[in-house]
Amino acid sequence: RGRRQRQMCIRDSLPDARTRDALLALSANPPPTLNAIAERAGTSGYAAESVPLAIAAAPAALIDFEATMGSLVHMGGDVDTVASMCGQIAGAALGADHLPRRWRGELEPWVEPGFARFTRALTGR
Repeated sequence: RGRRQRQMCIRDSLPDARTRDALLALSANPPPTLNAIAERAGTSGYAAESVPLAIAAAPAALIDFEATMGSLVHMGGDVDTVASMCGQIAGAALGADHLPRRWRGELEPWVEPGFARFTRALTGR
């Protein structure tokens, strides 16, 4: 999407709040690097900082998931929240097959059984 389309989507989809304002500001004049985005958005667990940073970092994660997660974790602040949100956005767009294989290998014994139970509970199958 183009910058104008992203701004309209943000404006029309989110309530008037600090998080929306921060997303609009980042969309209007996107910083060139993740560190610059973090400097402008902030890295705390406060939603008006963490949500815009996670969303703004997601396009980079679509290109290089592992490097982006590493950059987010080393920025400081509420790194687990920001990296988790960004990872969920990128992971939903990419699918599990595009996540680092060694990460999936460590998670699958924990995730697959829980996911299977959750799916059965939702579908009755």
